[in-house]
This record gives sequence, C-alpha cells and structure tokens, in this order.
Amino acid sequence: MLGQSVDMMNEPLVKHVLENVPRSLFAFNFNPDQGHYTAGALMDAVSGTLAMLGLFYALFRVRSAPYRFLVVWFAVSLVATGLFSRYERVPLTRLQIVLLVMAAFGGLAIHRSLLVLEDATWREKLRPYLGLLAFAGLTPLVFALNVEHFWGYSARYSPTGQQTVAVRAVLEGPCDAGPDTLIVSVDQSPWLVGIFSVYDLGDRTPRTMTYDEVDPSEIAAAPCAVLMQTEQPKAQVVVEDLKREYPEKRMEEITDLSGSQRVLVFR
Repeated sequence: MLGQSVDMMNEPLVKHVLENVPRSLFAFNFNPDQGHYTAGALMDAVSGTLAMLGLFYALFRVRSAPYRFLVVWFAVSLVATGLFSRYERVPLTRLQIVLLVMAAFGGLAIHRSLLVLEDATWREKLRPYLGLLAFAGLTPLVFALNVEHFWGYSARYSPTGQQTVAVRAVLEGPCDAGPDTLIVSVDQSPWLVGIFSVYDLGDRTPRTMTYDEVDPSEIAAAPCAVLMQTEQPKAQVVVEDLKREYPEKRMEEITDLSGSQRVLVFR
C-alpha cells in the first residue's frame, strides 16, 4: 500500500510518511479536507477532547496491561490506515478503523472524570447518579454536534463526491447518456462499474478505464469522455496531451455546487 502510494504521488518515501503523520494524528480534531460526503474533523469537539484526554491518560498508565493494549491498538491501526495511506489528504474512510479505539479513549476519560467527581461530591446521595447525569448531558450534546456536522457543515463544504459529479456528467450533463461514453480515472473503475450497473443503461453503459490503460487517441475517438481525478500526476499528463494533440476538441469542467469536486468532459 505504501509503495503504491509513493508511486502515485511521485514523491520520496520518507517525505510521504512524514506528511501523513500530522494528517493522521490530528484528523480527529482538525481536518481541512473533504470527501466521501463528509468534511472536517472525524470527531466532534466534545468527543475529540475526551478521546485525547483518554489517550494521554492511557499513555501515562502504559505500564498497565489494559492501558498498554489500548495504546498498541491505537498505534497499529493509525500506522496501518494513516501513515500507510496512499492519498495526499486525510484518509477519511480508512481512519474510521481508529475511531473504535478513540471512542474507548473517550469512555476512559469519562470514567476517570466520574471517579474524581465521586470523591469530590460532598453529598452521598448524589454519587450513584453521576453516571446517569453524565449520560443524560453528553448524549444529546454529542448527537446534536454530529447532526449539525453531517447535515450542516459537510453539506456546505462537501455536498457530493467526485463519482456523483461523473454520473451527472454522463447521464444529465454534456454526455447525456450517449453511447460509447468513456470514463477515465486513476483507480475508480471498479466503483464506477457497480454504480452504473444500477441505472440499467444497456448498450449505453459507459466504458470505464484507467489512465494507465487508455491512450489519448482512444479518449479523442470517444464521442464523450469524462476525465476524473485530474489533479493526479498521471491524469495531468493525459490532459495536457489531449489539449496539445486535439485543439479542435472541447474541454469542459463540471463541478458540484460547492466547487470542490470536479471532472473534465472532453468531446
């Protein structure tokens, strides 16, 4: 995975790993990227704060086997899904594996906080209800923060994915579901085959290829071609070749409402 990542981004191995460190470590509290219909940090402010407190406490008690287990779980999953990511952005889907242990850290922080409050509470009758009060207070707060994050923040900054823009370009946009439409991507071919199988287009189902498989002349021969992931080096080379060799053809940019997701239509 890491070797494939380095090949895709055309950068040294050490540089790629070092750039993935802050992306992975801080993704739960801060994330400038968006994708897969979500944007921003992977945890809300309250959950992220509690998780970090629990992580620091587990590191402090790392000599104890239960806490050491949590730290090892966190480190292994973060390295496997974050540091070894092949993308030059926060790997949103892969880091969801780490959310399990981050939730455990959050629970640990709540548990330790309740123990401190029990010792500090001067009314004996109140102590048995501290856990219930914490649950009653945190549950609606965390729920509200996550609802706003998904339906509000993410909807504003990442209303669609690039696959959605490509589907719109093929079915409703410039290509208008015409026959022999071609979609070219870096690594999306398997996904797109499944997506378009739902539409039952028959002989109008677009062909999907990768930039490694296709030749610029083949793209130019298609009545309509949708070029995805054009920010990637491999795609940029093909796009420049098409502009140079086929100046009579039209290159049109299709974006979502936010302007963050785009494809190029060549026809």
